Amino acid sequence: MTDTITVVAPVPPSGSALAGNYSASTMSAGNRISSGPTFLQFAYPYYQSPQLAVNCAKWILDFVESHDMKNANNQQIFSENVGQFCFADKNLVDYPTMKVLDAFGGDRKFIYSQDQISRLSGDVTTPITAWAHFLWGDGAARTVNLTDVGLQIQPNQISPVMDLVKGGAVGTFPVNAKFTRDTMLDGIIPASYLGNITLQTTGTLTINSLGAWSYDGVVKAYNDTYDANPSTHRGLLGEYSTSVLRHFSGTPYEIQMPGMIPVKGNGMR
Repeated sequence: MTDTITVVAPVPPSGSALAGNYSASTMSAGNRISSGPTFLQFAYPYYQSPQLAVNCAKWILDFVESHDMKNANNQQIFSENVGQFCFADKNLVDYPTMKVLDAFGGDRKFIYSQDQISRLSGDVTTPITAWAHFLWGDGAARTVNLTDVGLQIQPNQISPVMDLVKGGAVGTFPVNAKFTRDTMLDGIIPASYLGNITLQTTGTLTINSLGAWSYDGVVKAYNDTYDANPSTHRGLLGEYSTSVLRHFSGTPYEIQMPGMIPVKGNGMR
């Protein structure tokens, strides 16, 4: 027996009030803490952590799988929850020093058709915001600055560099080569909306006669496609994303990653 899933096109966020307490961003913390200093002591670190995105994605997934998503009210609850993350992500783009908890504050009305922006923050709000662009973005490209993705690349993780190191040559060599990166190495947040990406490194590799080497270079990224397809390399949050989006129709889109990051390091072959 196989599960039959009815695929629907949910209405986009319109800024309507959520029915009851159906809000992932306020309910996902499990044991809710009353407002005040104690709340802030625990809430600020929690909202900064990837666990916020994981818990909220799971809450939304459970809601989608336990409710009739052809029902207009259920669609609204789903859409406005996603819209809250779009609202917070936009705030984090507009105000880079803002804390995530504060980004969810204020007037959270988010009307996708007029409030959407092309840039993603790369923060813990981005994975669910990426859903919105798949559902309602009509395939328009989005951007996230490469410096905001959170890549932590070491030269010994760049295969073209290490191929030269292991080749036995001595001297100074220019490097200009592509390589792939499993962003799960950098965390569950980038892995959930990027997965494996193609990068380009340019730089200089120096190897002496004793086998000591050093690399000084930069890394740029090629565009990636967000398509909500199943994968085995995007982590739990990526699995939740795929499971949610398979219930809805959407349009794949490109994520552009402008900018570059420095990569420096040394070692012995």
